[in-house]
Amino acid sequence: MSGKSKVNPTYFAVPGIGWWIAILGGLLAFEVSAFHPDSFPFAVLGPLASFVRWLSYEHSLSMQIGFVVAIVVHVFEGAYAYSLASKLKLQPKTVAAWTIQSFICGFPSLRLLLAYKRKIERSK
Repeated sequence: MSGKSKVNPTYFAVPGIGWWIAILGGLLAFEVSAFHPDSFPFAVLGPLASFVRWLSYEHSLSMQIGFVVAIVVHVFEGAYAYSLASKLKLQPKTVAAWTIQSFICGFPSLRLLLAYKRKIERSK
């Protein structure tokens, strides 16, 4: 090693608000259309309304499985963020923040943590 990398043990970054709205809104819409299609306002989807309505009623089991898979993917993203933040020797509160944020927001959060990891590796 030519130099010592500087790890900020409290490093934390937040994805833009657009990501939060798209992902949380998308997960909510997915859940309601998959499990409660009678309560879903399909008209707000514009040109996709008839397709999503068809999926929700004609392929409800596939929609429900798809939603569960999406949640499982988010769980794994949170677990990976926990592992990565721990390996980077971030403080426990910061590790928890990355874990929770990556569970909720998914890849937009995880890519910020991965970019920080690459930055540290390049500075070595």
